[in-house]
Amino acid sequence: MITIEGVDAGYGRLQILFSVSMKARSGEITAILGPNGSGKSTLLKTIFGQTSVYNGSIKLDGVELSGRPPHEIARLGIAYLPQINNLFTDLTVRENLLMSGYMLSEEERRKRTEEVFQLFPFLRNMLHRKAASLSGGERQMLSIGMALMRRPKVIMLDEPTANLSPKMVNTVLDVVRRLRDDHGFTVLLAEQSVVKALRLSDHAVLLVGGRVLFEGDPSELLNNKELGRMYLGLGGG
Repeated sequence: MITIEGVDAGYGRLQILFSVSMKARSGEITAILGPNGSGKSTLLKTIFGQTSVYNGSIKLDGVELSGRPPHEIARLGIAYLPQINNLFTDLTVRENLLMSGYMLSEEERRKRTEEVFQLFPFLRNMLHRKAASLSGGERQMLSIGMALMRRPKVIMLDEPTANLSPKMVNTVLDVVRRLRDDHGFTVLLAEQSVVKALRLSDHAVLLVGGRVLFEGDPSELLNNKELGRMYLGLGGG
């Protein structure tokens, strides 16, 4: 669904990604892994049109994305959830959902809100609570719900489990699994819980220094002791 070929990208004159090529297949979870500062967030931002692309091609179902502004890319079917600032903390849960579906008819907005409640039943009882009062995990699930209001083809999640308790990490990653298994979404997951992400995903990409060092089967990366030790903190051996 997403094909990236030879992409050089960064911020202004500061290049972060170097000759990045990778694919994310339809209906699969692709894990984007790597040490801090490796370019994981920059890769997702580049797909979403938030960086400068110097060379290369980024395509969604054959449609070129590079050079398009984020709002056009969103309309083409990509939802991007950054690690922070992914919802309106001063608004209620209800208002956040309404904002994400502001272009929909009232009937369609109601229908999609109900679909969000089916995935996240707890939100129904929190409609009038300010988003700022939610826990970190609840905020992540609300932000995913907001993305689902737009019925994207692709959902990109940037470190969705950062700073969460171990129990909530499992809860959020289970939601990611359900997005694929129950709803057929294509997911790009930049994640710090390496082992959990590799066991969850269908495809894995290892970024180091802005370059793709590995792309392929997650189990192969999980069992690669050298790469795991050097770049993913998976212990010795």
